[in-house]
Amino acid sequence: MKATLSQNWQQILSCVHALQTTYAIIDRASDDGIALYGAGSTGLEAVKYFRNKNVKIRCFIDGSTLKQGTSLAGIPVVSCDHPLAKTTPLVLITTRCSIGTIRRQLQADGHACMSFPAFYVVANLSRYEAVRDDILADDMSRVCLDALLLAMLTGRLGYCADVMNETPYFCLSHFQNIGEEFFVDAGAYVGDTTEKFIWSSTGLFQHVHLFEPGVLQFKALQTRMKRLIEEWALDPNKISMMNVGLGEHNGRACFGTSTDKLAATALLEDTAHSDIGIPYVDVCSLDSYLEQNQFPVSFIKADIEGMEVQMLRGACAALKKYKPKLAISVYHNLSDLFDVITIVRSCVPEYTFSLRHHSSNLSETVLYCWVDVNGL
Repeated sequence: MKATLSQNWQQILSCVHALQTTYAIIDRASDDGIALYGAGSTGLEAVKYFRNKNVKIRCFIDGSTLKQGTSLAGIPVVSCDHPLAKTTPLVLITTRCSIGTIRRQLQADGHACMSFPAFYVVANLSRYEAVRDDILADDMSRVCLDALLLAMLTGRLGYCADVMNETPYFCLSHFQNIGEEFFVDAGAYVGDTTEKFIWSSTGLFQHVHLFEPGVLQFKALQTRMKRLIEEWALDPNKISMMNVGLGEHNGRACFGTSTDKLAATALLEDTAHSDIGIPYVDVCSLDSYLEQNQFPVSFIKADIEGMEVQMLRGACAALKKYKPKLAISVYHNLSDLFDVITIVRSCVPEYTFSLRHHSSNLSETVLYCWVDVNGL
């Protein structure tokens, strides 16, 4: 394992070295500006990143005719053939798929380009190295991180498949339900994770709290939980379902995806992300919810489409008081791994961290956090 880890890191360093010239050109493009290929969530993250560095973004390029002619974050969305696209020599790829094909197309058209994930890894290599060597608790975590970094640097998703674990949230032995859990399912969706939680403990637990802001998703969640209550003869008083999102404060947030489709849903902190009107949903902090209802918490799972850091900020009192196990998604934003570690450590410095990956692409990466008790 040690030899493999050494080889992995040398491969990462070689990839970074090969990208340095293009990285430096894009990093210095403050006056001429850049284009972003892909008008989606990764593109929005890139906008925030480069605006903070005072790099001008001239346009989004996107192959979707539905997006062309609109704007995102105040930036026009155009086709590859648009003059704005053709006259912008530097392009950062902000799609989540087909990166290699897009890169070859852009290079054939004379653009200097690289993917935003690759750019981010090059820019933050020392931070990744610190997490890898000083924070992650086990070698399998380091192998997972290496694979993710190589996938981001090269665009080759086979690295993700090589480390894929098919049991998200409960793959570590001390994250398996022993019948005494006060479980919070943040981003409950249609109840699929909670059903696995119930199966893992043969229906034994203290209480389950499910938070899902989507209307259609919440209706599906209610239907599933009704079935599970009947199948497992569960006490319905031990199951609480809330049609709200979790965030840092009580209030309301923009609902960043369509409300008429049963799909993963995102909460946005403000309306500046899109020129298209989007609805609002109720949001609460986990601290206020637990305090109001006088519940403890022993296990928090969170997959809430990029709002994980805000949720943790709104749960810091619970983390300090109960030191629950945490299974937190860290793949929605490139900064999530660093940000989640920072906020968890700021609340409880004693937390231990492991990383696992649960898909064949750059999604479903989970950071597992726990306070070491009795040698676990």
